[in-house]
Amino acid sequence: MYNTTDVEAIGIVFDMSLRYGSNKKRNLDNAKEGLIEFFRRNLDDDDIMYLYHPDIIQSDNRVGAHVGVISNYKTDGWKFDVALALQQTLFVIAADPCETKTVILITDRLSDIKPLKRVSSFNKKDDLGCRIICVDIGCHLPDVEYADIYHISDSSQLIDSDLFKEIVHGKNNICPASSHTK
Repeated sequence: MYNTTDVEAIGIVFDMSLRYGSNKKRNLDNAKEGLIEFFRRNLDDDDIMYLYHPDIIQSDNRVGAHVGVISNYKTDGWKFDVALALQQTLFVIAADPCETKTVILITDRLSDIKPLKRVSSFNKKDDLGCRIICVDIGCHLPDVEYADIYHISDSSQLIDSDLFKEIVHGKNNICPASSHTK
């Protein structure tokens, strides 16, 4: 039988505009760079990752595939139904037989907490056991009890892969960073 106690599943939803960080790179590019380094350094080939796409409900379990999916992600900056994207990502990740399940929303434009509240309600109602995280670039959202919101003032801070490690695995796994708040 396959042991899933040390396997983690991470679902990601990008809700990004075409804005730029202080390093003159798009917010999306900064987030992708930080995530790729985080995956390379911290995930194993049996860990599972899913990047939201409206027509795909398949997760991957190889670090190389994770890196490829993130690297190839593009956006034209158009808004979409974030609540629906979070819901689909939640159900894809929850279906994987892992003990540690995390859904991450990375956004630089969301200012309404309703999509987070909605996905949290599904998570709780169906007892899916997923941790809901929101990386709030630009600090547009208030803190809430039903999701971990990390306020990042500038997307260039995301290039530090240790920041994603702290966000996903907790502060006990790395030295405290002084350039962001939770």
